[in-house]
Amino acid sequence: MSFCQSISKSDLQAAVIKGKFQLGSWYNQCLMNERVVYAKPVWCKLSVPKHRFILWQAVNLHLLTRDLLVAHHIPVVNVHCPVCGLAEESRGHLFFDYIFSRNVLQLISGWLGGVSWPGNYENWIAWLSKWKSDWIHHIVAASLAACTYYIWYNRNTCCFNDSCFTVYKIDNLIWQAVKARILNVNSRHLSTKERQMFDFVKSL
Repeated sequence: MSFCQSISKSDLQAAVIKGKFQLGSWYNQCLMNERVVYAKPVWCKLSVPKHRFILWQAVNLHLLTRDLLVAHHIPVVNVHCPVCGLAEESRGHLFFDYIFSRNVLQLISGWLGGVSWPGNYENWIAWLSKWKSDWIHHIVAASLAACTYYIWYNRNTCCFNDSCFTVYKIDNLIWQAVKARILNVNSRHLSTKERQMFDFVKSL
């Protein structure tokens, strides 16, 4: 990311909205940062806002799993996963290698019609990069965001409250979150296939 080196009169004028200078608008113009290819599915409008944020943190390696804390020389009493206690906690373990997370993904895949979920971080980024703008992909993206959020939420609950959810509880929370968002979508302009998917998820 680089900041603009010079400020022109046109740059300043472009940041004036309704006669007022908007600092945020000007700042965004000055940021020369290329949009990442996975931004659209991560910030999908069907996803719950807090789910989008955690998914963004996850794909950009910002969630502070215990291996990252150790890597940044932050003292950690126990490096093991707070959910299973058997392996070192890492992004790969929490979201891909751990049987608990894989079982959650399997349940979600079942009610989404057999979606093939990525098996590691690299495939995750590649999978997100193949985004399409139809509503079926919106539902899948919202489900992935909810899954990521609740796996992380469960991790924190296990870590700080010494209490963990079951796989079926997390699956139900994800389904409820996605269904609630679908119920607010105007279905008049959906294709037949999209409407079938919407109706199927609503009926579960």
